[in-house]
Amino acid sequence: MAFPNFSNIHGYVAQTLTSRKNNPMVVSGLNCWVKLASGVGDGLILYSNPDYGLFQASGDSGAGTVYGNKSQAGTIGITWGGAAVASPDGAGRPSPIVTNMECDEGAGNISRKLNFTIRCFTLGQLDLIMQHFLEPGFTVFAEWGWNTAEGVSAKSTLSAASVGAYQDMKTTEKRRSSTNGLSDVYLGFITGGSINTSDTYWDVNVKCTGFTELPTYFMAADNTLTATDKANSKNDTPPAGLEYNVSSIFSFIELTTLDYRRWQFAFNELPSNRRTGIVKTFGEKYLKNAAFYINFDSEVTENINSETEGSFWSGIFGDGKSSVVVAGDEGTQKVDMPEGTKLASEEKFIKFGVIVDIMNTVAAKGYVVGGKIVKFKINTANTVCSAFPKIFSTDKSKLFIPNEKTPAPDFSVVAKSGTVKDFSGTTDNTVKFGKTEIRFPYKGAISNGAAGGRQIDYNLVGSRPLQKAEGRWGFLNDLYVNFAFVKSIMETKNFLIKDALYQILNGMSSAAGGMWDFQIQEAPNAQSGITELRVVDMNLVSDGETVEAYAFNLSGPDSIFIDAGFDMDIGGAMMNQIIASRMSESVTVNTSSPVIQGKLFAKGKSDIVLNRIEQEKQTGEIISGQKADDKNVVTPEGQDAEDSVKAEIEKKFATFFEKVCLVPKVDVLAKDAKWEDKVYDKNYLAAYNDQVVFENLKVGQEIIDIEGGKSTSILLPIKFKFTVHGVSGFRRGDKFRIIGIPDSYSTGGFFQILSIKHIIDGMVWKTEIEGGFRQMYNAAK
Repeated sequence: MAFPNFSNIHGYVAQTLTSRKNNPMVVSGLNCWVKLASGVGDGLILYSNPDYGLFQASGDSGAGTVYGNKSQAGTIGITWGGAAVASPDGAGRPSPIVTNMECDEGAGNISRKLNFTIRCFTLGQLDLIMQHFLEPGFTVFAEWGWNTAEGVSAKSTLSAASVGAYQDMKTTEKRRSSTNGLSDVYLGFITGGSINTSDTYWDVNVKCTGFTELPTYFMAADNTLTATDKANSKNDTPPAGLEYNVSSIFSFIELTTLDYRRWQFAFNELPSNRRTGIVKTFGEKYLKNAAFYINFDSEVTENINSETEGSFWSGIFGDGKSSVVVAGDEGTQKVDMPEGTKLASEEKFIKFGVIVDIMNTVAAKGYVVGGKIVKFKINTANTVCSAFPKIFSTDKSKLFIPNEKTPAPDFSVVAKSGTVKDFSGTTDNTVKFGKTEIRFPYKGAISNGAAGGRQIDYNLVGSRPLQKAEGRWGFLNDLYVNFAFVKSIMETKNFLIKDALYQILNGMSSAAGGMWDFQIQEAPNAQSGITELRVVDMNLVSDGETVEAYAFNLSGPDSIFIDAGFDMDIGGAMMNQIIASRMSESVTVNTSSPVIQGKLFAKGKSDIVLNRIEQEKQTGEIISGQKADDKNVVTPEGQDAEDSVKAEIEKKFATFFEKVCLVPKVDVLAKDAKWEDKVYDKNYLAAYNDQVVFENLKVGQEIIDIEGGKSTSILLPIKFKFTVHGVSGFRRGDKFRIIGIPDSYSTGGFFQILSIKHIIDGMVWKTEIEGGFRQMYNAAK
């Protein structure tokens, strides 16, 4: 998978496409062949062009004909050894035929899906086809291509070993490149099907799913226990003796024991189907680290909140009192803080990488195909996602971001004025314990796909190495997800693993302004050659992307399109991003907000009405020409004024405090759990619920200009779809340009392939491509 990097279309694909330009004779003689193979029993192959004497005249005797005769129906197909599979009934009826086939690698799909229809003409044929192509979980191997020397060159005798080799993406890619994209293969599992009937035939519709996706069809909540755990478990109650008996005596606990204690607290709160012996053993060996679990010790939080009376407030105001004289819009007044206010939140957070480890530990170990083991593993070890220097979580119920430059509102300011506008101050939310330091964004830059001594590039040959400046990226595994949120998902009955993972990832993104577009995709493991499930951030943009993309002609003699379409749909989320980045209210830290100018279609042009409104904001003028300072302001007097000011400030403070989530740092012990003069000394600012502030701090950060070179936008809601005569080898992430559309999209950026679909109908193979647009910016302009 080429995401999150950009890749150019393979050279052999480009060569095949170019050979068709201004050359209609190349495609006019193309006819498609199809080969479907089932591994049930001796195997069954449905083949559009078998290489032995099945095409005898209809009057010839013998069972091995495709046409049949007055006493014998046409043959079903052939075995993997080449022998004819005779039809048990239906004299004079033809052989089953494949009426259509569709192979889809759509955006968001983990792996390719294959759907096809086999038409049967007798009940005996139907029975045999159902045996071979409708058994859930059994394999289907499909081949197809053009009737050219290259297109048929890769056909060979099938065996379990040769077919099983195609679980390795490198084998598939080798097949494609050896035929210059003129043939393709598919190996997958049967995961669905149906039968339609008519007066003269039966249509068997088969749905297949790629090998790497099948394990995600396992239930997240029901079927991941080991046989021993299931035998010892009743009604999802954990087997006796698995839960830890964590001592409640804290006065003698030292920091050196916290690793084990925090793991114990976390394990005891896992969903019942995750509190298994294998998870317990794995956790004691690999997950025993206090830095992975935030706020799991409830006694720490309780002790902190019991001491907020006086000590915390005096620390804020510096006068040893829990009240202060504050200034409001209607005067000044002494205001008491809300009674019973709890400063420490009860929200718990667990490192995302730990959740993935637990899911991998209790899931299926693997299954054997063609002598090789296909392991189920969600690999997020090197998954990187977008960031900006002052990124923070806006939703405590979903996410905590351990950023060392988290913007930190000053409590004393808000308590005295009811509002806070200055976010120039920061607090270090890095999670530190012992030798462990976890932070997001990650320290250092990504250079040529490597950072921090790790090679994080995991793309196919031909993709560009990832480049990211420091502060603009981080590892997905270093984020913390709200434990109650993830627990509720993992406990959901009949929830597929892939759906559970997507819900967790989407929830995390929603707490970061929707800036991440997480997708689960398959990618090859360079060491084992086995494909794995990996999470990628589709919105991650490599810095300084300048490589030229393959150019298609929309029309004219050089056009190779069967059809094409230009689509644009600006949804609410994208509209909000555009408006927020252009119009959001200023904060002190952001003194260089962009001018009110177009960023998508009207680049460099401004709106005269918006300019007028902006001028009024800067000068204090109102539309009538009257100055804002000239307005008559009536200030109430006496007790009414005091009550009004008090109510106003208390309301503002309450509103502010609802936005804030503070949780104790991981090294805080229950015996030391109390507030000191500085709010952030012993606490993380886990979340600040203010999307306006988030957008202001993010303005301009999605586009990174490196030394005056070009930079690239996130995927915009502009798509180009086209259909060409079939060719294999396209990859999601490949770049292309379209000549013949407006210059803004022809030369102002490029499209990136989001989905690929191969359709075979009759004797024609078509490839449908959908690309999303990325705009290119030049810092010199």
